[in-house]
Amino acid sequence: MTQATTETELIELGWSALPASYRTPDVTPTLEEARKYCKAMAESH
Repeated sequence: MTQATTETELIELGWSALPASYRTPDVTPTLEEARKYCKAMAESH
């Protein structure tokens, strides 16, 4: 196993421990959608 593979696997393992909603979306959100997401994240913690 190479260093890069190990690092990639560790990153994936880290992300998999978090809720799916924390991941970067596949499609770039509109500014309004991004603001709504950030507001919801800020108010839920």
